Amino acid sequence: MIPNGCPEPHGITGVAETVTAISTVWGVMRLGIDFGTSTTVAVLAVDGREPRPLLFDGSPLMPSAVCLDEGGGLVVGRDALHLGMASPGRLEPNPKRRVDEASVLLGDAEVPVTRLFEAVLDRAVAEAAGMSVGPLTDVVVTCPAAWGERRRQVLLGAAPAGARLVAEPVAAAHYFADVAGHRVPVGGTALVYDFGAGTFDASVVRRTEGGFELLATLGLDDTGGLDVDAAVFAHLRDVVPDPQGYWPRLANPKDALDRRVTQQVWDNVRTAKEMLSRLPSTLVHLPLFNVEVPLDRDTLGRLAEPVLRRTVGTSVEVLAVAGQPISSLAAVFLAGGSSRMPAVAAALDQALGIAPVVVDQPELAVAEGSLRGFDQPATTAPVPVTPAAPVPVERGAGGAAARAAAGWAEQAAIQTSGVAGATGVQPAPPVHQRKRDKGRLLLAGGAAVLLLLAGGGGAYAWSQRPDGVRAAALPVVLPTPSASPSPSVSPSPTVSVAAGLDPCLVGRWRQTSSEIHVNNGSKRQQFSGGAGIVQEFDGAGRMSYDANASQPYKATFDGASWTETFRGVVTGNYRILDGAVVLSGLSGEISWVIDRNGKRNNSGKGTLAVKPERYVCEATKLIQYGPDGDYTNELERIG
Repeated sequence: MIPNGCPEPHGITGVAETVTAISTVWGVMRLGIDFGTSTTVAVLAVDGREPRPLLFDGSPLMPSAVCLDEGGGLVVGRDALHLGMASPGRLEPNPKRRVDEASVLLGDAEVPVTRLFEAVLDRAVAEAAGMSVGPLTDVVVTCPAAWGERRRQVLLGAAPAGARLVAEPVAAAHYFADVAGHRVPVGGTALVYDFGAGTFDASVVRRTEGGFELLATLGLDDTGGLDVDAAVFAHLRDVVPDPQGYWPRLANPKDALDRRVTQQVWDNVRTAKEMLSRLPSTLVHLPLFNVEVPLDRDTLGRLAEPVLRRTVGTSVEVLAVAGQPISSLAAVFLAGGSSRMPAVAAALDQALGIAPVVVDQPELAVAEGSLRGFDQPATTAPVPVTPAAPVPVERGAGGAAARAAAGWAEQAAIQTSGVAGATGVQPAPPVHQRKRDKGRLLLAGGAAVLLLLAGGGGAYAWSQRPDGVRAAALPVVLPTPSASPSPSVSPSPTVSVAAGLDPCLVGRWRQTSSEIHVNNGSKRQQFSGGAGIVQEFDGAGRMSYDANASQPYKATFDGASWTETFRGVVTGNYRILDGAVVLSGLSGEISWVIDRNGKRNNSGKGTLAVKPERYVCEATKLIQYGPDGDYTNELERIG
C-alpha cells in the first residue's frame, strides 16, 4: 500500500490508448441496469471482467426523471430536471411510481408509461454503447422482488429485446458476498435493507450452493430518503422566521423563479443530509432568506426517526413472514443511497443486535450485483437494440389513469439462478471518470493508484475511483515480480487466523523503502522514500495503515526537486482473493503535502479507494506490488 493525493488532472499519458485498445475488442458485453424510483444506475462488464459503473453527465447516478420537450421528444436525467424547472407540467420525476397506470399526462400529451420506462432504459443502453464498439450480448434489469407478473411485464416490455429480470435483493446479496467481502455460509440467511430515495424494501435471502434464494420481501412504496428530506424541510420552516412570506412560495411555487429557488433549497437539504453521513454537523443555505441554518447529525437522526421506525418495523416483520428468527441472521446488508445515514445502522443495530454491513456507495450495490452470481445466457448473440422510436402521444385535455395502490400483497418471487461470481483483480477506472472525479485521496495497492504528473507547469495530476473497491473498468495486467506472487505462508502457532486469511501476513509491518513510477508527459519518473509507514493485519480480517511517521517521497526532474509527504491513519477490513489483498469498509483520512524546490506546490486530504494488491510474504519481510507496475514497497516485521 502506498498513499497518493494530487489535484485535478491535466492529462493522463497512455490511458487513452488503452481505452481505445479495449473498446475495439469484440467480446461478451453485459449491461446491468438498476431502474430506481428517483435514480438509475447502470454497470457494464466486458468479457467477464469486473463490472464498472457507467457515468451519466459525470455521475454514476442518473435521475430517473423524464420530461417531454417542445418537439414531443422525451428527455431523461439531469436534462429532464432542468427542463422541468420551466415546464413542471411536462416533467415526471419518478416514472417508476406510475407502473400501475396506462399513461401519464405530460403537458397536453398522453404518454404511455411503458414509453417513459423505455426512455430511461434507452439512455442506459446508449451510454453503454458509447463505451464500446462491441454489441451488447446480455442486458439485465433489476426490479422489486414484490412486483407481480403484470408489473414485471411492463418493465420487460420497455427493456431491450432479450433482457432478463433479476430481483433487487438477490442482486444486492450477491454484491455484498462477492465484492464487499462479507461471507454468508451456505444455508445462512441475510436481511437486505434497501432504502432508496422514494421506496423501501426489506427482504430475507438464503445462501444456497448455487447462489441466493429469496424467502420473503415486504415493501413500503411511500417511504424513502425523500421523506427524510421533507422532515428536514419542515424543520427549517419551523426554526427560520419568515416576515417576508417566503415559505409559502417555497411550499407552493407559482412561477419559474419560485420553482428554481425551491429546487435549490431541496438540493441544499439533500446535500446537507449526505454530508452528515461524513461530518457531525453542517449548514443549510436558504437562498431567499440568505441565511445559513446549522444542522447536526443528532438533529437529522431525530427528524428521520419516524421514517426509520417504519423501515425497521418492516424489517422485523419480514423476518416473521420468512419464518426466520433474528438469531438466524448471518448479516444485514444496506443497499440504496438513503441507507448511508448513520442513524440507519444505529437503528438496525439496536433493533436486531447486528451491526449492518456498510459500504461507501450502497446505491451501486443492486446494479453491480445484477451481473454477479447469475449464469450468462447460453448464446452470446448480440441483444437487439434499436434506436428509440418517436414518442407516441395523443394531444388533448384528457388526464392519466388514476394511480392504483401498490401493496406488497401482489408480490411474486422472481426466480433466479446461478453461482456466486468470481471476483478477480479489479481494473482501473475509465479515463473520463478519472478526469472528472475530484477531492478524494487514493491509497495504492490494497489501495493502488498511479501518481500522475501533468506536463507544462509542473502541477501534479491525479486519478480517482469514486466507488472504492467496487470500481472496475480496464483490464489490468499485474507486473510479474522477481519472487513468486503467491504468498508463502509461515504460520505462527500463537496467532489465531480466520479461514481464508494468510497467517504470514498477520502482524505489524514497517515500511523500509518504496518506489513509485509515475508518468510525466512522455517520461516515466521514479519517486523513492516512504520509510516509516506502519501497516498492521490481524487474524480476524482487520487492518490499519498509519502514515504519521512516514518519511517523504522524493524525486528530481524538470530541473526541480519534488517531495510528497503523507499523514493520517486508515482502518478497515481485508481479505485474500486470488493471491491478492483486497480492502473494504475503510475509514479514516490521509492528508498530503507536495513541495517543489522546498516550497508548497499543493496539499489536501481525502478518503480512500482500493484496488487488489499482489504481495510476497516471508517470516520477517513483506513485498507489495502495485497493479500496472506503478510501485513496489518493502516492509519489515515489527510485531
